[in-house]
Amino acid sequence: MEVGYLMKSASEFENLHIVLGQLLVQIPALQLQYNILAGVAFLGVGLWAWSEKGILSDISQMTRLNGFDPVVLVLLVGGVMFILGFAGCIGALRENICLLRFFCGTIVLIFILELVVAVLAFLFQDWVRDQVETFFKNNIKSYRDDIDLQNLIDSLQKIIFGIFLARTLISDIEVVKAGYHF
Repeated sequence: MEVGYLMKSASEFENLHIVLGQLLVQIPALQLQYNILAGVAFLGVGLWAWSEKGILSDISQMTRLNGFDPVVLVLLVGGVMFILGFAGCIGALRENICLLRFFCGTIVLIFILELVVAVLAFLFQDWVRDQVETFFKNNIKSYRDDIDLQNLIDSLQKIIFGIFLARTLISDIEVVKAGYHF
């Protein structure tokens, strides 16, 4: 009687192991499906924003943009997310080595590019500072021309103001603590 019970529990354990193994295989695919959906959402929002501006009806307006158009960044991020999510998801589900190598290679390439940009920005700080200053001056000149750019600059100013306000409050608290001996 007990031998049969042990055999039954061993087979149940084996079935549970198989189910958990299948579940662990599906988790990365589910994660990558969310990346596909997020990429499609970014692409949809970017295309909607361009249609609201009238750029989709008249593509020649792209060349007439004076400053940076934040929608381009949204479309670029959405496209990369969709392509990587699609390659990773289909590669994981179908165990397609070519798609998985493309996914892995692209992720590694993006990481290496981030490292290179960070090192170059550190090495050429003055040049980067001048370029960023020129970029912001050009965008400030076209502040009223593009509502998306206007909202982006306003949001950045609020964030930067919040950071400086927090630093000021922390330094004021430290001064007060140093002045009073409890």
